[in-house]
Amino acid sequence: MKAALLHPFLLGMFPVLFLYAQNATEMSMADVLTPLVLVVMAVIILQALLVFVIRDTARRSILISVVMLLFFGYGHLYRIGMGLFSQSPSATAGNITAIAVIVLIVAGVLIFLLRTKRTLQGLTRAFNAAAVILVVLQVGLVSHALITRPGNEIATVISAETPPGVVNLPDIYFLVFDAFGREDVLREMFSVDNSWFVDSLRRRGFFVVDSAVANYCATLQSVAATMNFNYVHELGNFDPESFDRGPLSRLLAHNKVMGDLTPLGYKYVTFASGHRPTEIHSAHYYFEPSFVLSEFHNVLLGYTPIPYWISEEKSPFALHRRRVEYILDKLTDLDNIRDPKFVFAHLVCPHPPCVFDENGGAVQRDWGFSFADGDHYTDQGGDMADYKNGYGPQVLYLSKRIIEVVDGILAQSGTPPIIVIQGDHGPGTELSWSSLAKSNIHERFPILNAYYLPDGGDSLLSHNITPVNSFRVILNEYFGKNYPMLPQRVFYTTRARPYKYYEVTDSFSCLADSL
Repeated sequence: MKAALLHPFLLGMFPVLFLYAQNATEMSMADVLTPLVLVVMAVIILQALLVFVIRDTARRSILISVVMLLFFGYGHLYRIGMGLFSQSPSATAGNITAIAVIVLIVAGVLIFLLRTKRTLQGLTRAFNAAAVILVVLQVGLVSHALITRPGNEIATVISAETPPGVVNLPDIYFLVFDAFGREDVLREMFSVDNSWFVDSLRRRGFFVVDSAVANYCATLQSVAATMNFNYVHELGNFDPESFDRGPLSRLLAHNKVMGDLTPLGYKYVTFASGHRPTEIHSAHYYFEPSFVLSEFHNVLLGYTPIPYWISEEKSPFALHRRRVEYILDKLTDLDNIRDPKFVFAHLVCPHPPCVFDENGGAVQRDWGFSFADGDHYTDQGGDMADYKNGYGPQVLYLSKRIIEVVDGILAQSGTPPIIVIQGDHGPGTELSWSSLAKSNIHERFPILNAYYLPDGGDSLLSHNITPVNSFRVILNEYFGKNYPMLPQRVFYTTRARPYKYYEVTDSFSCLADSL
């Protein structure tokens, strides 16, 4: 009897552990605990309810195991159903297919369990063996990732210099809009004329870089390099074969910008982005809206029927819209922080999922919630035509909101602030996460890059400056530092090997005349 009770718990835990094993170096252990507890509670409840239908523990446990696997397989069945109707895919087709398959399987299993005269001891042993093997494999993968994570690979990033006396310290805003492409790329590839936005920034005193290019094609490498104003391979001895992104996240949490600013009394202000590696909980001020889910929880929910059955207002897409709007609103509501502040906001927008229309209205997708882009977008069930159709309107809406945010920050600032607005990389409709040759780097690397540097600070900028030099200029001009400008360089990395770099600088002629 005790053996029969084992496999429903393990098979219910398996999908949670499987997803965590794929992302263990980027996610917190706290992300996985709540789903595991809920799985255990669900199995206990099902055991209590089904005892009135199936008295035998072995039979009841087999049915529960099947139900748990089908519950977490709903999203896959849903996407298969949509694919069967590729000429006119719809949520209805996906749901009908998934429900039909699940009902047929559960009905078949239930009929078998009620009619068979066998004791099912052999089947119970098989279920237990399979469950143990699957869970042990995932635990092994997680353990290996955590044990082999390097612990001392990050170079010291806290400045030991005594900062010069500086009066009227300006607030500094570093606003990263994920996948915000350059104006010419938006026009040529997405038929989006965003010139009004660039003109609006310039009228407000921004220096908008005409030939802006990101240093990296991925968020963590890009932002880590910017906030430590150096290339990642210069910040530590990273194994090029490692897949662990944990060190990159730690470089954000303990960045050199704050290393230089903290002795001056600056406070670190950050937000819940929904993307765990860029959420800096250790900041002096960390803001998040109530009841939002992490990226891990949203993706896990995408395995289940929950996002496809609940109302749109409570869907992961609605929660993501709420998170983006919360950050945009909060950026103009920080004047209660009296100390000088360094504000870092990473918004996963206009990066997929595309959840806004041009006017900020709700957009709901027919497949599971995901932050995937590039060829991972299609792997998750997305369609590149839909990516293009959704990305452009989202850019237009976000551009309007950015202007509102800029006006709000300028209005609330006694001392003129420093504002850096950047895309960490461009869009990814033609990006391969495994092959440079298959990637359109002229879509992925050109970015929005704009600076509000008061009192003539923009005189040190050029129209080919890359983000790695952003804070070198700022710290030199406003805080008496003497950091030399780095050569402008551009690197492609695969998803699987974040520290193996392929330099593509020569592909961008605009970088020929570096600072």
